[in-house]
Amino acid sequence: MQRVIARAIGRNQLLILNRIKKRSGYSITSVLCELSDSEGIALSTLKANARTLSELGLIEIELNKGVWISELGNYVTALMSGNSDFEYCDFSVSE
Repeated sequence: MQRVIARAIGRNQLLILNRIKKRSGYSITSVLCELSDSEGIALSTLKANARTLSELGLIEIELNKGVWISELGNYVTALMSGNSDFEYCDFSVSE
């Protein structure tokens, strides 16, 4: 499963997920600016990746409330870090 997720979620997206996990509740702009500075990735690239993560339901962004990882996002980061004890059973697919 880890290989499948690694092919579907890019390096920048994983960096964003991990940074949001550490900075939950901060504004998306501050999280992405910090990541851009520390990793040398263009802010516009990170914004596009964050938009994709939001559309996939891996992060949730609310104006004046900040950004955080969704339950599905936590599952993905747990799998990518090798934590097989994490359970996620509420999969629902909408078309």
